[in-house]
Amino acid sequence: MTRLEREKMGGRKQRCACFARELRIRPNSLDTTTPQAPKRPSTPTEAPTASITSITQGHESSKQRRLSIDSGSVGSSNAHSGSLTISLSSTRQWSFIKKICSWGVASFLASVACCRLLLDSADSTIVRKTFYAGIPRILYSLPVAAFGCALFLNISSWKFETHRSRQQLCVLVIYISGVAFAYELLALYSEAPIFLTQGGRPHSVLRYVMWAHATPVMVYALSMLSDLSTKRVHTAMLADVVMILAAIPGEYCSSWLVRYFFNTLSFFLFPFVLKEIYTMFTQAMDATAPNDRQAYTSLKFLRGFTLVLWSVFPVVWTLCQLDMIDSVMEEGLHSMADVFGKVGCCCRCCRCWTTRARLDATLSLTFRSPFAHLSLTFRSLAKNLYLIEL
Repeated sequence: MTRLEREKMGGRKQRCACFARELRIRPNSLDTTTPQAPKRPSTPTEAPTASITSITQGHESSKQRRLSIDSGSVGSSNAHSGSLTISLSSTRQWSFIKKICSWGVASFLASVACCRLLLDSADSTIVRKTFYAGIPRILYSLPVAAFGCALFLNISSWKFETHRSRQQLCVLVIYISGVAFAYELLALYSEAPIFLTQGGRPHSVLRYVMWAHATPVMVYALSMLSDLSTKRVHTAMLADVVMILAAIPGEYCSSWLVRYFFNTLSFFLFPFVLKEIYTMFTQAMDATAPNDRQAYTSLKFLRGFTLVLWSVFPVVWTLCQLDMIDSVMEEGLHSMADVFGKVGCCCRCCRCWTTRARLDATLSLTFRSPFAHLSLTFRSLAKNLYLIEL
């Protein structure tokens, strides 16, 4: 083989090797599409411009990366601080709920023991037995069934609930239902103390004690629907306690001047408490979404329903002072207002609540009328009602 043939053979092998290398690097090079025209090589004057542009773009991209990293770190720190604030407020709220519930249970039991052991004399025992002999048992067995069912359901919800806020609400409703259930159970078995007022009318002082322990917690539960300040919430709770307890010496004090003072104080505090409750519901209605008309309507109904129910109690008290209704009607109206106010309205309001700041959009899906809740409760306990009466 001559030298010329060897050179041709070597050039042919080199071209084949280059072609095979291109196939391995670019596997799509065998496409049958129209090949693009080769780019014109850049002139010496264009090369510095291209390098400057690439350097500028590199600086801008690195600056954007640094800005994004800084903004991400700031956002994560803000989110972390926000989560810490929420957790701290939730911890303080849970601590306050445990305090008011534990102190409320201890105070209520001490009040029952004081009324039953210290103040219940032989004359008051005769008054108590005579009073309960004339009251139909249905006026107490029905509230016992309603509060007992509500207590069982809320204990079950608290046991299986995973959301922290709803657990706190379940504790509040358990306390409210438990205090009312304890009083109605004592009244069912004729063990709630009855004393005669200065006007000679039998009066259940333990019912007022039950209201003084349950209604402030109801006010606190309703305040969770709004953005009301802590100072205003505590002021409303204190005014509610003073309003109820002031009516007790207004019934038993021998001096008419002292009685009128305490009754006037109680009546003057009642509009203030109602105004605060109205504000709580109004703020909750303003926090709803503009397109969520069902939640707005539900809260508006609950606001009117709560205000009307709370207004029943001073009306009943006034009718009793004027001797326009007897003891049977008084106990019936009080029991009905207690059941509708605590089981019907407050419990459903607490279940609608999701956060302290505003309502969730799922409010309209979770809300049901208090009448529907009560009818379901009464239907499920219709058979047990006769057993309780026996």
